[in-house]
Amino acid sequence: MENPEQPTPFPSTPKASRSLPILIILIPLILIAVAVAVFLYGPNKQSLYPSQGSGYKTASGSALQTPSTNNIKPSLKSTLEIQSTSSGQIKGNLVVENKSSQPQAELYYDLFLRSPQTLGTQTTNGKTIVTTVKGPLSAYLESSSFQLQANEKKVLPISLTYSPNIKTATYQLQADIISKSGENLAVSSQNLSLSGSNKLLTINYDSCKVVTGGFKQNPGIGPNVNPGEIAGGECQVTNNSDQQINTQTSLVYGVRFIIGYPQSEKIKTDSQKITFAPHETKVVSFALPTSGVPQIYEAYASFDDETGNKLSSYTTFRWSIRGPSAYIFNALLDKNYYTQGDQAKVAGTASPSMDLFWRYINPAKPNPKEGTDLKNAQLTVSIYSGVIKCGESSMGLPSTEASNWGDFKINVPISTNCLNPEVRASILEGTTSLATFSQKVLSSTQTQTPNSTANFSSIASITTMIIAATLGLGVILLAIFILKKKGTTSQ
Repeated sequence: MENPEQPTPFPSTPKASRSLPILIILIPLILIAVAVAVFLYGPNKQSLYPSQGSGYKTASGSALQTPSTNNIKPSLKSTLEIQSTSSGQIKGNLVVENKSSQPQAELYYDLFLRSPQTLGTQTTNGKTIVTTVKGPLSAYLESSSFQLQANEKKVLPISLTYSPNIKTATYQLQADIISKSGENLAVSSQNLSLSGSNKLLTINYDSCKVVTGGFKQNPGIGPNVNPGEIAGGECQVTNNSDQQINTQTSLVYGVRFIIGYPQSEKIKTDSQKITFAPHETKVVSFALPTSGVPQIYEAYASFDDETGNKLSSYTTFRWSIRGPSAYIFNALLDKNYYTQGDQAKVAGTASPSMDLFWRYINPAKPNPKEGTDLKNAQLTVSIYSGVIKCGESSMGLPSTEASNWGDFKINVPISTNCLNPEVRASILEGTTSLATFSQKVLSSTQTQTPNSTANFSSIASITTMIIAATLGLGVILLAIFILKKKGTTSQ
């Protein structure tokens, strides 16, 4: 008896056939991983940095030259927008615009409130000439820096306190945009009508002198002073009011400049109390510190009331403490980015000991007894990108016994790609540091855009090829899978 016909079992799927769907998924993933690895680490990898030399190529192959920052002042424009002047506060905005294609880093601003024009005298060739003077009544230096990208505009809120003791009159508010080294890059001003009680003391600026070693000299000329020597500044001061005025002196000093030099530390000295009878004039002396490191100093001197409000405008005194010193005015980079193998060309200006000025006050008859010579000074210039040192180079500076210093040029080999480079310069005499300088340069956004575009273009091209290859391979594998399945079923 024949057994009833059994249904034919579905044929078991061969192992190779079962693995086809997995291969369809795995192979494209492997191809993508390989392509990404080649793109990121392969020998033809394109960098966000230029490839070689002073220029780099875009995807189209056209060369773009590196914008130079050497000896080019940025095109900055500033405008004051005053919103209120009540309650002893000037408030508003300082609008700053970078009208160039070069970004600007480490910018600062200062503010001056200048008093109304007053009469003064000046002696020239034996003749007394009446002049007008605008003395600073209030001053402020912003301690935090800001930066501007190419063609960027920023609105900076400003506030400046003024004394209720001023005379009701028209004043001038001035705003300066300055670099870290103190270079003035843009100026704007606006006249303001301000009110006050008219109790200010009047400083006779023509009477102001720096007194040292028994000699009285112009307050702005910076005479040499020995370390620890007694030195002072003096001015004739008048109380023009019908009331007695009780006041205390105020003196703030620092290296080089008080306002307009962000790198200077501002130091306030002890004050002295002084009483002025109605309409009294007296000579007031201010002690000038001489215990600091050898360098040139500036002081802002004024008078305050018992609550700290100003009772006068500012007057300034300058003096130099004898000894070895130096100053780096600037150190300018020739590019705003560098690549490995580049030679950065740095140009700058430096001066030796500040007290040497008095050696050559009469160029026809230099005084060898004045000034401190530097015989073995060395200049070191380093370039950084963030915390990464891109390169460094040093050079000896001439002995000041033979010649003065001035402009310098130095090449710095670049050992690694250097975006947003910061130049750092220093001068040493032996192991003693005499001067330092630093300035950051922002790389233009154009520096990154072309190669970034090329990178994304490469990614897009690779991705397109991967997708096409994957689809083609997927179709082939799927067709093989279907054909094998049909062949197996038909058996």
